Amino acid sequence: MGRRALPKLKTVVDFSGHLLKFEDFSPWTPDVWFGRAAPLHVEVGSGKGLFLQNTAGKFPEGNFLGMEIAHA
Repeated sequence: MGRRALPKLKTVVDFSGHLLKFEDFSPWTPDVWFGRAAPLHVEVGSGKGLFLQNTAGKFPEGNFLGMEIAHA
């Protein structure tokens, strides 16, 4: 049995406040970004972020960062 395609993101939703460029991560201070010191889990190629959303819900003691690499 194949997987169903995930619904497409709505184009009317503004995600610009959640999108950062590589330069925005300097200096590398995740404790400041998240407002707390906690283990940092990074997923490269997070797509729509469903894995991160589900995992963060199961492990609230961690900080989760998803990165999607795209040429702009």
